Amino acid sequence: MPRLFNVIFVSGQSVTFRVLSTMTWLRGLLLGLCLGCEGADEDALLLGKTCDDQGLCASGYECRQGRCERPGGASSGGAAGMNPGGGGIGGVGGAEGGFGGVGGAAGSGGVGGCDSVTDCPPPSSGSACEVAQCLSNQCSLADAPVGSPAASSAQVAGDCQVAICQAGGNLSSATQNADLPDDGDVCTLDLCVAGSPSHPDAPAGTPCPAGTCNAGQCLACGTSPPPTGGACPAACTGGCQNGTCNIDCTSNSSCDNTTLSCPEGFACNVLCDHPSACVGSTVLCPSEQACTAQCLKGCSGLDLVCGAVGACEIECGNGSACNNVSVSCGGNACTASCSGNTKPTLTGPNSCDLSACP
Repeated sequence: MPRLFNVIFVSGQSVTFRVLSTMTWLRGLLLGLCLGCEGADEDALLLGKTCDDQGLCASGYECRQGRCERPGGASSGGAAGMNPGGGGIGGVGGAEGGFGGVGGAAGSGGVGGCDSVTDCPPPSSGSACEVAQCLSNQCSLADAPVGSPAASSAQVAGDCQVAICQAGGNLSSATQNADLPDDGDVCTLDLCVAGSPSHPDAPAGTPCPAGTCNAGQCLACGTSPPPTGGACPAACTGGCQNGTCNIDCTSNSSCDNTTLSCPEGFACNVLCDHPSACVGSTVLCPSEQACTAQCLKGCSGLDLVCGAVGACEIECGNGSACNNVSVSCGGNACTASCSGNTKPTLTGPNSCDLSACP
């Protein structure tokens, strides 16, 4: 507690004074208080004072958040002396707060301030032909250069076009054949033709989830397009039946060392039913329809070339009927069945189902 002493005047009256430190007197002068008089406001001296190292305050006060406060009372006004904002001198604090610090200056540049264009925000999504710029340390917008591509918000993926900026922020379009469309169909091609999307059929035999593509449709593996038929071609030496062309190689040396071309639009069946038939020959199947080579007795050295779309099959009879026989498979199913002791060789990386003889 502060020390007290009395001064006795001639009149016999006395006044009690407190002995205070120099700093306390200075603070009292600033607050306009009678410091040293017994009736002085103790709250003005002690309220808001910083707690000591042990977190204690003078009698009648308690330490809260580092400051001495009245028990149960509101926090002292001294904390208000802190300057939360920029500029100006803070108000006078509590008994220990002293003068508030000088507020800091505003940050350089302020809103929109910049040192380079990289400091500036991009234009809004609706500004397809505006670009950010930094002039005199301020961000602003300008029209994009004429002829430059517009922002991505103005571009349409897969339309074979590119949006171009013109004067005044206007838009135009130009052909962009690299902007390919995608219809999600594996049996069609995705192309740009003179600035317009195009989806022609994929090549026959293109693999698809169910099997192979034909005329833009995905055929199940092992299924061939139906024959279109027509007048029976001369190549069908065994005649035509239900859209199937039969090539008859059943006599001695028949169909040897020759190329047997199955006509398009017909399914094809080549019958090699003689030990000396179809020797060293090549059978060219139609591109879309099913094709079968029946090597019941002959076919030594035969090459069977399957079409891209139609299913393909070779049947090997007893003995050495399929000696040195090879099959080039297409995209559809390619199968072999064997009764004898020789087996054909099947090749076809694109075949949806390649089944050789066990």
